[in-house]
Amino acid sequence: MSKPKEETVAVQDAFIAAYGECGTVRTACTGAQVSRSTVYRWIDDNLYGFKDKYHAAQEVFKEYLQDLAVERVKGQGPKDNPVLLITMMNAFIPEKFRRDSQGADSIDGVRSRGRRLIQLGLKKMMPERTL
Repeated sequence: MSKPKEETVAVQDAFIAAYGECGTVRTACTGAQVSRSTVYRWIDDNLYGFKDKYHAAQEVFKEYLQDLAVERVKGQGPKDNPVLLITMMNAFIPEKFRRDSQGADSIDGVRSRGRRLIQLGLKKMMPERTL
């Protein structure tokens, strides 16, 4: 038997609040005392507009992670690991810091160089054939 709309919406709202804070379905389900299958059914059926609320909560958590990353980057010293800083630069200034798909460091560039090296190596290993 289905719960009344008000009760379902209250449980959905509890899940959304928890999800915006923790960012995982499992933990939010525990906090809202609802099963994962129920949450995924709400998303699939968009019950009472749940899908939009779910995506909004994802954005809230993403912003929280960005805030946390920025705080940590600001607190880094010159000798700290730069991976977080580089990741943030790639995310927010991709036109300047993300390797483009046509560059020498792209996967296609690496594959192309790899093929050339293999071809050169094979040529050196195989004697010339004469006809």
